[in-house]
Amino acid sequence: MQLRIIIMIIFSLSTINLWAKDLGVVGPTYKISETNLLQYIYNKLNQIQKDGKLEELQQEYTKQIQKQIERPVGSNIRPAIKNRQWLYDPSLALHKDIYDDNGNVVAKKGTVINPLSYITLSKDLLFINADLDKELDFAKIILKDKPNTKIILVNGNILETNKNLKLPVYFDQAARLSSRFGINNTPAIVKQLGSNLEIREVAL
Repeated sequence: MQLRIIIMIIFSLSTINLWAKDLGVVGPTYKISETNLLQYIYNKLNQIQKDGKLEELQQEYTKQIQKQIERPVGSNIRPAIKNRQWLYDPSLALHKDIYDDNGNVVAKKGTVINPLSYITLSKDLLFINADLDKELDFAKIILKDKPNTKIILVNGNILETNKNLKLPVYFDQAARLSSRFGINNTPAIVKQLGSNLEIREVAL
């Protein structure tokens, strides 16, 4: 973490000159006697390297990155205590005109488009909290019936869940999908129903 902070400072300082502006001399000038900050940082890095701690800091930083990859920041979605079901309309309005290669307008600004009118959701989606055994067990039951179901975690360790379920799983980063679909509780199943998505929260 110390190495990361030092590197961030170096990069931020390296861009200062891009925004510097000569304001002229507004008073007496004196030679600066303080140690140059960049030189101090470089000296600090060199000293850390001489002490043999630089590799240790690099390994620590690598471990932190690995942890973030295996277990991204989850959400505060709670287990469902009652069943809930609703339809979600994925239609959206265009914010600008869409042109083809010849410059012809193929869709005007304001046109409402439903993606499900052109493509099909090939797999059901199952949102679970992989830190809860009962939701993992529920996922296994769903996979037996529909093995193509795509598992999306709202919390949990990705690698451990991969091994447990014996298939690739995905993570709902920053709760983007669950927020868009209005999912407040898990497990939640999303599947296509005509031009809409049917979403069910299941109380276990």
